[in-house]
Amino acid sequence: MGWWSTGIMGGDTPWDVAGTLEVELGVAKEDDYENHCGHVPDQWNDIERENWRKAFNKVSWAKLKKLVSFADEVGIQVLGLMIMSCGAKITKQAEKDIVRACKMDEWAMDDWERREEMRRLKDMVIEYNNTPTTIPQKTLMDRFAEVLDEPV
Repeated sequence: MGWWSTGIMGGDTPWDVAGTLEVELGVAKEDDYENHCGHVPDQWNDIERENWRKAFNKVSWAKLKKLVSFADEVGIQVLGLMIMSCGAKITKQAEKDIVRACKMDEWAMDDWERREEMRRLKDMVIEYNNTPTTIPQKTLMDRFAEVLDEPV
């Protein structure tokens, strides 16, 4: 399907990263639908945020990077967004890697909207203080709603 917005979670790859983390970190189990931690961090409830925070704080940054290595810079960007969304700790190395992933984003080099998203994430991670931070994201359903509202 590709990308539907320039946001961090605006495409298939970020959702693949979130799903991989969800499974590998054991945040949500298939038989636990009621407390299922969905992939859209800005829509997490308090229980979901706490489950993610605990999961991220148990795992080293090196292991997290390895889990998302299939997605290159996008994987690191998604990690940054998810970690800040739940209030987990970010090490100095993680901060450096997330900032680097924002600066190295190839799409941002050609697209001002994506560049703004990368600037915003980079600034947020530099200022982050281990407090849950809501970073609004546009889902595919949001994009469908926009298209349906556009005049023909």
